[in-house]
Amino acid sequence: MKKSISLILFLFLFSPLACDDSSNSNNGNNVTTNEEFLTLLQSEYVDGYCAYLDRCPQADGEEWMTSEAACRVVMGEMLIAEGLQEMKWALENGAEYSVDNLNTCMSALNGASCDTNLDDVAACDRVLEGTLATDAECSSNWQCASGFCNTAETCPGFCEPTVGVGQPCDDSDQCNSGLECNWDADSPVCATPAAKAAQGDECEWHDDCEYGL
Repeated sequence: MKKSISLILFLFLFSPLACDDSSNSNNGNNVTTNEEFLTLLQSEYVDGYCAYLDRCPQADGEEWMTSEAACRVVMGEMLIAEGLQEMKWALENGAEYSVDNLNTCMSALNGASCDTNLDDVAACDRVLEGTLATDAECSSNWQCASGFCNTAETCPGFCEPTVGVGQPCDDSDQCNSGLECNWDADSPVCATPAAKAAQGDECEWHDDCEYGL
């Protein structure tokens, strides 16, 4: 089964802008600049993710997911081509890096069992933390202190608070942590995710099944 890679799936609506080496107030572990943090993230995340694939082989995954050496090449290229450029842009436009969250992410990844859903490691989605207040103009969730940039009606959009159970939504990012936007209702609302189907249970979609099935 192909595992999702939380850090590099998020795509900005606009082309990233150039980023300089300005320092960031949220530093640690001798990291003092945006560039140093992104270098650390690339090294740590590629090592951790590919080591995970090495101990948890993905027999039905893509070819690069069955070899740690191939994984390092592909993951490095993917991060450079997609995630790192987007993160550089975000760091210049309202986001700050969090070494603490990166360390928490890596601890969870390094200790993950083979049935762990890597997308459930919240710290891996918060290696960058937003600073923009509600109603500030934004193009990325990473820019907003709330973690949600609403671009459903305008581009760029505006930072908005996330909402709780039963509240209307257009996207799961709009819901509080642990909730998802339930499109089965007459009008989509944030809800607790339904229990996943176990081995042998009926299901309609792949995402309906327990992780690892």
